[in-house]
Amino acid sequence: MHIKRENQSNIRRKRWIYTYLPSLITSLRIIFPPSFLYTFFLDLKIFSFLIFFFLSLTDVLDGYIARKMDTCSFKGAYFDIAADFILILVVFTSFT
Repeated sequence: MHIKRENQSNIRRKRWIYTYLPSLITSLRIIFPPSFLYTFFLDLKIFSFLIFFFLSLTDVLDGYIARKMDTCSFKGAYFDIAADFILILVVFTSFT
């Protein structure tokens, strides 16, 4: 009986992780653009490119996970678009 209870809590924990994982990945795309600006203005072009590549990869990854795990939501889609807008605005600002 005790073993079943532990298994159920592990299943709930995994389900919670899969539900919120796309949003956690998207929140990285809101946190990291200032570091892109910082490295770009310090002429650390390689690091700027790596940060931009990482943020682009997370954009693809969170969409894939959301579709694969069937955790798509209106709020998640809006959050994703807002993160995309912030990244594009920061990159555009740095290049102008």
